[in-house]
Amino acid sequence: MFPDPLQFPGYVDQDKVPHVRTDFGDGVGEFTYADVNHPQTVTIKQNKSTRRFRREIRISRSALFTDPLSAVTTEQGASVYLVIDEPRAGFGDLELNNMVVALTTYLGGAKPTDNAAVLRLLAGEY
Repeated sequence: MFPDPLQFPGYVDQDKVPHVRTDFGDGVGEFTYADVNHPQTVTIKQNKSTRRFRREIRISRSALFTDPLSAVTTEQGASVYLVIDEPRAGFGDLELNNMVVALTTYLGGAKPTDNAAVLRLLAGEY
């Protein structure tokens, strides 16, 4: 079980902030950082079927945005998540961990401007 509170960055330039457990269920844990302007939720799921495991960690954030044409303000949300989809037998935790490290290392960087691969993905490249 993940710790409560979960120490997770609120923003890229921010130190880790406490996300308190706000939901706990069958294979699901949810942690929330209650920032007034930009609430953030981290959801961790463990799904099992007869043949596969699907493990997911997701960060979701919402904020109010004003449409420049209509001047209507609405709440918008965005999520980023990592899914590990594996057969029930065959791949070990170490091999899957190495795959996660390879992907996150390729995407990651010390600063947001170092994330060239993510920026290329967001620009629509494939």
